[in-house]
Amino acid sequence: MKQYMQDRFISVCGLAFVGGGFWLCTYYEADSAFFPRICLACIGFLLVLLGIESVVTERRLKATGKEALMALPMNLGPFLVVVAALVAYGAGLVILGFYSASVVFLLAVGFLWKGVKRQVILAFAICMLIFLYVCFTVLFNVPLPRGLLF
Repeated sequence: MKQYMQDRFISVCGLAFVGGGFWLCTYYEADSAFFPRICLACIGFLLVLLGIESVVTERRLKATGKEALMALPMNLGPFLVVVAALVAYGAGLVILGFYSASVVFLLAVGFLWKGVKRQVILAFAICMLIFLYVCFTVLFNVPLPRGLLF
């Protein structure tokens, strides 16, 4: 799969998830749904831009006949690892709850990312947990998935 085709695939799948997120926001109270809708709208806008850019890149490559970096075949291994990690995070949201799944996800990604010290990963995960709690629970009062832990 070439890079611009992968970008299109990501754009279409991402827009489907954004649509599902907007549908899920209908279950929130009006005040609690504001922040998730803003985030989803921004993500949707960026995904539309990604899709447009992939079409423009393909047309430019066909018009010039040059092989560019965006037209080279992609290595699907890292892409599939990212997709699997996001699917595991989504399942973790239901099983563990938002805060626990987020910390586990951040720790897993940090440890898979080579060259980062463990103390930095742990400090980042703890700071991000505090940030998420303050933003979602204290400031915006957003109802989050509750799992087994909290």
